[in-house]
Amino acid sequence: MLHEILYSSAATSSMTSAQLSALAIQSSESNHEGGISGCLVYHKREFMQLLEGEQDEIENLLAKIIKDSRNTNLKVIWQGPIEQRAFASWGMAFVNLEEGTKPSGIQEMIEQGLNSAQITGHHSTARELFEIIRKEML
Repeated sequence: MLHEILYSSAATSSMTSAQLSALAIQSSESNHEGGISGCLVYHKREFMQLLEGEQDEIENLLAKIIKDSRNTNLKVIWQGPIEQRAFASWGMAFVNLEEGTKPSGIQEMIEQGLNSAQITGHHSTARELFEIIRKEML
């Protein structure tokens, strides 16, 4: 059965565009091998990521992410079964919200910070962000 995990975390330090690109490539390649898809979003040292795949695979990946020294304060916002993937054609889509044009629908969340979803505990806000990204930015 397909499962998803949605989490947010903070980068331990600012990341350059080159570092973020390398992370995106590495994630996409390793996730493809594990049958994992999803989307990683970065903005002002904050990450939010949606992982999709078989439950064991994404839980194992999350355990590795938790141990990764590049991020801290990881909070799972939502996890549960899904009927279909939202990012099926992506090993790992990556969006750097510090670059390029941003859809108006996500401007408020960006201003409040990506991790505001974990503070309020509203996974619907975070899922809305990913839906807008999927439809308008990829």
